[in-house]
Amino acid sequence: MHDYDLLELADRVKTLKTQGSEDCAEILRKELNTAPTQEAKLGICGMLGIELQSQGRSEEAEAVIRERISLSPDNPESWITLALHFFYYTNDIEKALSTINVAIQKASAQKHFFRQAHLERIRISLALNAYSAVEESLIQLIDYTPDPGRLDSRLESDFLVKIRPGTVDANLVERYKARLEQERRVQ
Repeated sequence: MHDYDLLELADRVKTLKTQGSEDCAEILRKELNTAPTQEAKLGICGMLGIELQSQGRSEEAEAVIRERISLSPDNPESWITLALHFFYYTNDIEKALSTINVAIQKASAQKHFFRQAHLERIRISLALNAYSAVEESLIQLIDYTPDPGRLDSRLESDFLVKIRPGTVDANLVERYKARLEQERRVQ
């Protein structure tokens, strides 16, 4: 197989999961061991991590996410994934915050996933009542415009309802809302 097809693999795993006949994590591990390229290994690690998380196999999922990081240490997406793993699957919010800060450093250097890293830092920081970090990320998001062709997310608003009055500069929140609305009008 010259061109490794991650979409075909994802479809195959999805079909197998709906049939409930095989352990998809084991299938993905076998694929990982034979993946021909680093890009394929990164993609399979991502799928395997998600599969393990869905099975409640948190420690194994973390190991796979760390393996993905070792394959591409400067990839901010992998660091974001690790931070979210700590936040949602191990409930280690402090570790999630320190990891998302690494993701932000990587995203700043790589110019990929900058918004996503800051959006996730806001969610994590709100869980810790770390409002200065929320403000720092809001400022970054207000001032940042992704370069064309760079991988990133759109501005999001779901976390705004979790900002209690008086915890974050209200003017900053309004500026973020205005930037969000400006971006929605353009798209």
